[in-house]
Order: sequence, then C-alpha cells, then structure tokens
Amino acid sequence: TDYLEVVFWGTDLYLLLTDVGTGDLRPTIDGGIEGSNVYISMSSVLNNRGYNSNITVPIVTGLTPGLHTIRLRNNN
Repeated sequence: TDYLEVVFWGTDLYLLLTDVGTGDLRPTIDGGIEGSNVYISMSSVLNNRGYNSNITVPIVTGLTPGLHTIRLRNNN
C-alpha cells in the first residue's frame, strides 16, 4: 500500500492536488483511526481547455497547536 507521511508543527494541513482522475486518500492523524476519503472530484472544464486543475484540499483542521504526524494512504 502506498502512503505519504507528513510531520509538521501547526494546527491545519492542506494539500495541493492536480487532477489525476479519481482518487481515494485516507488520513490517519497522530496514529489514530483512519479517516474517510479526502480526495475531491475536480472539474474537467479546465483540463478540456488545456489547463491543470489545481485545488487546495483540507486534510485536517482545528488541531491543537503542536507537533503532529499525518499519514495519507492511497486506497486505489
């Protein structure tokens, strides 16, 4: 299984995604229970015009200030 792990100091984590079709990214925050899919379906209008669809996706918000570890698992 493919995954990405990010360690950061803060309260929120956002990810910049480009349109890669469909996706299924599931976050685990600080070793807790795996969350639901955070991937957002993107409009194909920009892709049809030859532009990349970039979108900022909130992975987690509202954490207490501090050091956190987020693991994003690719469930495709």
